Amino acid sequence: MSAYDIGATVNVGNLGLTGYLYDGKGNGITFLGFTGLSDAGKKLDGSGGYAQATYVIPTGTKLGAAYGKSRLSANSTDEVGESAAMDQQRRITIGAYHPLTKSLNLVAEYTDIRLENQANVKNEYSTLSAGAILFF
Repeated sequence: MSAYDIGATVNVGNLGLTGYLYDGKGNGITFLGFTGLSDAGKKLDGSGGYAQATYVIPTGTKLGAAYGKSRLSANSTDEVGESAAMDQQRRITIGAYHPLTKSLNLVAEYTDIRLENQANVKNEYSTLSAGAILFF
């Protein structure tokens, strides 16, 4: 396996921006090393990244949006098979995070996910979640 990544976060006042990119061979795109090889044992190219923007409004609530995409590339001679079926994943998340105390935040998020495999079969789903985060 081989890989590189680069990322940066910049915070100016109430605005936060984050960007991250990665690229590699034989790493897979879901878990390190999982789906990184074709059935013939060839290293598959994996790449992706994400961008995120957040803004803290006067009430202290942080609003945020994030976009991420990962791609696992096989050339036309690779026999990918079941072990590396995922071709690309795309995720968009919009959220609100409100601090109740220094250690407790309320959270609400909407996420839209789209997946596509090497055979161009697509799967899409969305989630809405609410809860709390406890920092300690």
